[in-house]
Formats: sequence, structure tokens, C-alpha cells
Amino acid sequence: MPETLLPAYELSDQLDGVVADGAGTLVDPESKVPALAFQVSYTALGLTVDLDTIMEDMGSDKRAHIWLVLRKPILAGQVRERYPDGPQESDVDDIYDLFQKKLIPLLEETAEIDGVEAAARELKEAGIPLIWTTGYNDKMFEAIKRALPWLGDVLTHSVTSSDEAGRPKPDMIHNAMRFVNKADPTKMTDPNRGIKVGDTEVDVRAADNAEMPGILVTTGSITSEEKAGEINQKIGRRHLVVPTFVEVVKYAIDGTLKDRIGDLNK
Repeated sequence: MPETLLPAYELSDQLDGVVADGAGTLVDPESKVPALAFQVSYTALGLTVDLDTIMEDMGSDKRAHIWLVLRKPILAGQVRERYPDGPQESDVDDIYDLFQKKLIPLLEETAEIDGVEAAARELKEAGIPLIWTTGYNDKMFEAIKRALPWLGDVLTHSVTSSDEAGRPKPDMIHNAMRFVNKADPTKMTDPNRGIKVGDTEVDVRAADNAEMPGILVTTGSITSEEKAGEINQKIGRRHLVVPTFVEVVKYAIDGTLKDRIGDLNK
């Protein structure tokens, strides 16, 4: 692990938009819904995968997530037994199709994260766009909106895996920037005029790849400040860590967010 972390990407004087992950950040405490759906799917196909293993790469595009799990050394014996010639694209398709069938009913029961709805409404009242980015596809995202209709009121835009390549690629962030800039060409002209908020390693890696300030919350797959610090060490760059999305909005509105990110580099 690096002894000296690279400096955080800093925020400009103007915050033009908040790009936020969905599960574990805006909704679904601890991001358990997709993990449970994955676990049930693997079990149905004869693979025993614990939740901690599944959670390691949470936040990735869901098909990419399947490949990452199948390549885990801890599962090597099971995978060889189940797929003697190695897993193929068709095998990933089978797991993904089963995952979708198990996931949709669970998504329609998605739980809220305390305070997020009120905070998102405050952000909207302040005129700061909120853009949802997710490894879910459009069908999955619509299931969440059925469960939590207020999302339709507070989101300015959404980007799913049906639209762009998943994290850690920066494509979803670039899509969000283009959307805000198209509505107002004076805004989101530079990645330092936005922030990326998420609960996973790939969220802040995507932020880094877009050269946008990245913020970690501990309401999802990352459940403590200590674990978030380990992620920063692993990546090798500083990122602001806060308990929930509520604090992100509070600091954005009271004008202290820029300094809080900048203080990481002092």
C-alpha cells in the first residue's frame, strides 16, 4: 500500500451537479438487495458464494461483477467442477438472467436510507442537479422507482448500465456532465465543478478516472470510516469520507464542501 496518497481532486467554487450511486448511497442500506439476489442465483446453479465475497466488487456493472466473482481464487474449485472448460459468455448470461428474475421482486421492496429523501429535496430546492448512476439496467431502475416514487421528483437525470459502460470507467459521469451542460452551457464545463458520491471502491475509481472529486459514504457496501480509509489506501488517493448522503448535501448547501475536500490535501 502506498505510504503517501495522491491528493484529492478538488472542487471549484461552483458546484454544478451531484453524481450519486443508487444502491447503498441513495437507497438500499448496506446495498444488500443485489448481493442477496446474486447469492440466490449462484446457489441455484450449484455455487456456494458468501455475501462478503459478493460484496467485494459491488458497484460494478452486473455482468462484469459475475465475471469477477467467477474468477475469485476462493471459488476456483467450485468453478472448475461446475464449468470444466471454464465459464463462457453463455454461462454468464444464465447467471445474469437468473439474477434479474430474483432481483426485480426484491427491488420493488427497496428500503430507504434515513434522511436521504429530505436531503435530495433540499438539493433540488437549492438548484443543484442530482444525477443517479448505477450498475442496474433500465428495467431494474424502474422497479426501484416504483418502490420509491419520490426519486422521480428529485432526480434531474439517471444513467444506467443500459446507457453507458459501468464503473470504474468514467462514462456514466461524462454522460451526467453532458446532460447538465446541455441544459446550461455555462455549467459542468469541467469535472471539478461536480462531485461523485458512492459507497464502493469502483465509485471513487470512476471519479478519479473522470478527474472529479470523489466522496465515500458508509451506508452501503463500505460500512465504516476505517473500511473507507482502507479503500483510499488501496486506490492510493485521498477521498472525503462522510457517514451518509445527508452530510454531502448539508456541506454542499452551507458552502463548506469545497474546503472540506481541500483540507484533505493540507
